[in-house]
Amino acid sequence: MKRKTIILAVVAAAAMAITLVGCGVKITNIAVPDAVTVEKGEAVVLPVAFGTDEAPAVTPETAATGESAATDEKLAKAASKLTVEWTSSDESVATVDATGMVVAVSAGEADITASVTDSEMSAVCKVTVKVAAKDITVPDNLDVKLNDGNETTVEATVSPADATDVKVSYASTDEAVTTVDKDGKVKVLKAGECDITTTLMQDGERVTEKTTHVKAFYEVESITLDSNEGKLTVGNSHTIKATVAPEEVAAETPIEWSSSNEKVATVDSNGKVTAVSSGNATITATAGEESANYEVTVEQPKKVTTSNKTYKSSSSSNSAAVVTPSNPTPVAPVTPSAPTTPVQPSNPDPAAPAPAQPDPAPAQPSNPEPAQPSNPEPSQPSGGDNGGSNSGGNGDGSWDWGGPVISSPTDNGCPPEEHEVGWC
Repeated sequence: MKRKTIILAVVAAAAMAITLVGCGVKITNIAVPDAVTVEKGEAVVLPVAFGTDEAPAVTPETAATGESAATDEKLAKAASKLTVEWTSSDESVATVDATGMVVAVSAGEADITASVTDSEMSAVCKVTVKVAAKDITVPDNLDVKLNDGNETTVEATVSPADATDVKVSYASTDEAVTTVDKDGKVKVLKAGECDITTTLMQDGERVTEKTTHVKAFYEVESITLDSNEGKLTVGNSHTIKATVAPEEVAAETPIEWSSSNEKVATVDSNGKVTAVSSGNATITATAGEESANYEVTVEQPKKVTTSNKTYKSSSSSNSAAVVTPSNPTPVAPVTPSAPTTPVQPSNPDPAAPAPAQPDPAPAQPSNPEPAQPSNPEPSQPSGGDNGGSNSGGNGDGSWDWGGPVISSPTDNGCPPEEHEVGWC
């Protein structure tokens, strides 16, 4: 039994030797490409080169062509008698069939080994599976509310997601407004607008680029009015003062004014409210998303009544001066007739001085002589004593009055009630 085994072994070895030698050529080594790169989803057949001790196999991609046809023919005949087996170190990355066809499955690397059956001859090819980048996605717009902070990020997504050897870079078109780092983090320096350009590179080559528009701004937080209600009469106006917060947006944020009832009150772009007719209206000031109201009540103007009543003097029978309160005019002094009896005032004012004695001469309308209140004592007329006569002519048109001067609260024929109210 042992002898038979030995014999079979010898026979197998002899057969193998014949196979390897084939046509007088002994193949002692093989070669495959050292490395290949394959796109995901693509397939490639790995070539195999055979060699002898005298002429070692050269990798296919660098194989020389200077051998004689006879030698090449003999080597090819010898190789045809050999069986090559193929294996993959990671079939999740790349697979290989019996013909040496490699299929790229996913991004990564795998070793593909070619081995000659019943020999120690083998060769290894490192297969790299790459995934080509097709596109990149970024936001079209980014709004930065500076009330909450001044930073944001451009989120870039490469497709397909497993694309290999890609690089994404960012740049701002206006670094006075925004800056951006290598990771797409944007810092806003002031309110304004600019673009962030995102560029996709693969294997050092530009694939595509996209633009994101950045708008940095302060948002209106509130609007307040200096008053929230008021009254106006028809035809009058009042300007409302509005304050917008924060102060960073006050100068750049327009205020829109409106009236709920323009038949009652109107308002212009400066907040000036004009009363049109009686009633109620709501004036609204709007800034951004915020608003405030002013409630206005419009009334008709009040009518003012002026008295046209006239008053008649009752101080003496000879005094008939009429005073109109709305338009008082000076009253000329009147020379009274000699009273038969003294007239006592109805309500004398002890503090008031007695009126001066009137001039006995007839009053001249062109130049009336006002009474002199500085002499409270009764005085004699300038014409002198006429011998006790109460009245008499001086022959020149003037009159002398020798009777006593009666102290009276009247002044120039003005009744007390008019004197008290200041009409005389």
